[in-house]
Amino acid sequence: MRTDGREHLVLSIAGAAFGLGILASGAFFRQAMAREHGDLAIVAAVGATALGLLVDYLCHRSRRLAEWALPTALLLGAVLGLIIGLASGAPWNVLLVTGLVSAGLSHALRRVVGVLPTTADPAAQLAIGSSGTLVAGLVPYVALWALVR
Repeated sequence: MRTDGREHLVLSIAGAAFGLGILASGAFFRQAMAREHGDLAIVAAVGATALGLLVDYLCHRSRRLAEWALPTALLLGAVLGLIIGLASGAPWNVLLVTGLVSAGLSHALRRVVGVLPTTADPAAQLAIGSSGTLVAGLVPYVALWALVR
């Protein structure tokens, strides 16, 4: 939107702020670990993110299946959280919500950032992969705070 030639500065500052927000979200993993059943919530979040990444990769290899990446990732994330909750005796609703929302957030991040022209670079792909896990860091903490009182 800038016309004075400083649009690259605005993009650089926006990218740095976005990256700092992702890192700050990942810091909540530590806060979730301090709560009861926080370790299981973290496993559900990271597992759902990994399953979502795998589903995203497999579905986007075929153009026909690309539209099924998000619903499949959400379903697998929720099922993973439910299985972890039922197997461990922890509150299953917290882990189900954690898996569901984590899969959705990481998918949304990959869809938004993955279309940028510089994502073909291996360093950019590594950053997108790691940020998909870090963006879900707030989810276990919020789910534990909101659903277990």
